[in-house]
Amino acid sequence: MDVNGERIDALVAGDLERLSSYVGEDLVYVSAAGTVHTRAEVFEAFRTGALRVERQAARDVGVRIHGDVAIAGYLADSVMVDRGQRIEATTRCTSVYVQRAGRWQLVLQHNTYVA
Repeated sequence: MDVNGERIDALVAGDLERLSSYVGEDLVYVSAAGTVHTRAEVFEAFRTGALRVERQAARDVGVRIHGDVAIAGYLADSVMVDRGQRIEATTRCTSVYVQRAGRWQLVLQHNTYVA
């Protein structure tokens, strides 16, 4: 399942057009700080420059597929800028994808800081 890596590549590149093909309109995004956002809110933050991912490297990736649902779990070493604050962190991530019209779309992203 390469879609998770492709989505991360589009995220780091800031390619919102490509990213939009991997992200469902019904996305629920839970940040490592515990805030919950919609797809529209996340994309607006990228469009305005309030949020930028400079680097994200996924490791220890595991994927389970259950019919039309795929769950990817991984560690992400990231550097991002959130409203002017530079954040370097490792997070434990869970990405839930649903297969729609022959392609996988992210519907839930949950991140937790790793100490």
